[in-house]
Amino acid sequence: MDQGKIPIIRMMRCLLVSIQMALHDELLEQLLDDLGAAIEEERPRGVVIELANVGIIDSFTTRILNQIGTMARLMGARTIVAGIQPAVAVTMVEMGIELEGIETVLGVDDALELLGFRIDDTEAAPTFTVEHADDEHAGATDGQT
Repeated sequence: MDQGKIPIIRMMRCLLVSIQMALHDELLEQLLDDLGAAIEEERPRGVVIELANVGIIDSFTTRILNQIGTMARLMGARTIVAGIQPAVAVTMVEMGIELEGIETVLGVDDALELLGFRIDDTEAAPTFTVEHADDEHAGATDGQT
């Protein structure tokens, strides 16, 4: 894996960004560009950004996340941030830092459910079902979306 880039994983009709490294300005700007290209190419239902391993979210990081959210929304995709650590959330509130137009959830599973993917983990291996509220393919699996 290229240490200079944050990987973007296509999963069903979703782009998953799991940040596992220290963030810096150039890396975040590269992520913004890479996500724009990935959204254009993949046309996902949503972008999930997992921040469970991020211990600091500063104003620049917040600005980039807000830009990602706006860009994705303009391109037809929802942006959901998952896994903000409690201490990071408290600090963001104390500093008046907000994520605008971005939904937040506790974990990636919650984000996928918000995007309409039901995760059934009662079996030996989890199965994914796409729920379409007003579509004749209700309950279709990913291969039928």
